[in-house]
Amino acid sequence: MAALEGLTVPNREGHVPLIDNDPTRPNEAYFRHVDSVLAQAESLGLYIGLLPIWGDKWNRKRGVGPVVFTPDNAAVYGEWLGQRYAGRNVIWITEGDRPIETDERRAIVEAMARGLRKGDGGKGLITFHPQGGQGSAQYFHEADWLDFNMRQNGHEIIFSPRYLLTREDYDRTSIKPVLDDAARGYPPPGRRCSGVSGWGVRGRMAGFAPDDAISERRWTRTESWVA
Repeated sequence: MAALEGLTVPNREGHVPLIDNDPTRPNEAYFRHVDSVLAQAESLGLYIGLLPIWGDKWNRKRGVGPVVFTPDNAAVYGEWLGQRYAGRNVIWITEGDRPIETDERRAIVEAMARGLRKGDGGKGLITFHPQGGQGSAQYFHEADWLDFNMRQNGHEIIFSPRYLLTREDYDRTSIKPVLDDAARGYPPPGRRCSGVSGWGVRGRMAGFAPDDAISERRWTRTESWVA
């Protein structure tokens, strides 16, 4: 479920994800498109990290909203998704890019995760997407549904002390792998990538994804690239 107008602006086939913005009524036509994208990824031997909802649909700290999720309907929606994609090449990344500021918001995340686990019978890995400078460990490290921790260290083009927190998360008990979901973006060929990977290795990072905002700016520049 996309950010911003993800509930109201249809996909290219003309479908929105929910009927009447009701999380207990997923739109079958919309999810048939999700099925096709996942099938294409699987044909290439790839896994997809899926976010069931984005931040402004459960915590409108910023974005368009509307907020439509409660603990009750998050559990229903999560179980439905888990059943639909059980055993598929999916890694579940709950919620998205927002802090846990209230008990209600924590309950929404927990309900979604437990719904996913109930639906897929434990077949898929689950983590939580934190906001910038934070990590899932500070909220959910001891949760039995959290299979690995995720940090958002990026949105910086020089070294940030945020990267030091990766090791702190790794050193928690019990030990869980730590992934950076927004390391500073794709570098120009031959440059800068060693910085991200080096900071991560020293912090015991299991892997990283590039910062989409920075990488998008770089790869859409008009000048030619020389490998």
